[in-house]
Amino acid sequence: MRPYPEHQGMLDPTAPHGWHYYWKSSEVATLSDDLIDVLVEHTARVASPRSYTLVFHLGGAVARVPEDAGGFGVV
Repeated sequence: MRPYPEHQGMLDPTAPHGWHYYWKSSEVATLSDDLIDVLVEHTARVASPRSYTLVFHLGGAVARVPEDAGGFGVV
């Protein structure tokens, strides 16, 4: 057991002071070809070598959790 702020700060050394971080996310029901095209198009416009696009697959056990069992519903 540890206080939440301590846990939250465990990865602070991976984010050096002065680097700017901005995360934005969306949940989608399916990863369609059209969506992949949009992701590739927008990622290709990124000028910073420190920028990236991530796609996480949240199926399997995550998908089997009842919609009302957590802090937010599943799309």
